[in-house]
Amino acid sequence: AAKEAGLTHLSFTEHDTARGVAEAQTLGRKYHISVIPGVEFSACDYRHNIRAHILGYCLRDTTPVEQLGAPLLRLRHENSLRQIAETLLDITY
Repeated sequence: AAKEAGLTHLSFTEHDTARGVAEAQTLGRKYHISVIPGVEFSACDYRHNIRAHILGYCLRDTTPVEQLGAPLLRLRHENSLRQIAETLLDITY
């Protein structure tokens, strides 16, 4: 769809990881679209109750992103499993 729309550059960001960058770049080469490596981190200013998403682009090395994001991904996954379990409990009653 991006190729058909005439896009020449594209970036995908995922929360707390850049794992999909290599695959996206491979597909980008296939369709002659430059894929810009990116990542997204959530942030919160608790004093002012402001939430934000911080986007990073043009990553040269994804290792620091993966190291920083690993604990966040684990917590996100655990929270998702908890929410699924709670939903299943609600459905069974």
